[in-house]
Amino acid sequence: MDAGDQAQPRPDPDASVPGAPGRGRRILANTGYRTLAELGSKVATLALYVVLARSVGTAQFGVYTLAVSLVTIATALGAFGQDVVLTRRSPASARGSTTCSPTRS
Repeated sequence: MDAGDQAQPRPDPDASVPGAPGRGRRILANTGYRTLAELGSKVATLALYVVLARSVGTAQFGVYTLAVSLVTIATALGAFGQDVVLTRRSPASARGSTTCSPTRS
């Protein structure tokens, strides 16, 4: 084996940019952005429910809440297990196989 056959390590893209934050800092920053986005979403949902409850009244808001709850449960039950089946079938269908067998054909 000569030196050309060996895999060369990839250079760090942040190493060529002076002052660029490291990978850990980017992960921490992205985690912070995601947390802020989730918090903003929760606050917006709460504000929507407050405005909706005040505008339609107690009885109609109860009907709305019941409908949202039933749709959420039906969606969860309808999707139950589909992600596992699709994950198992995707590699098999890419090879042209129609079975869901873990063994090679």
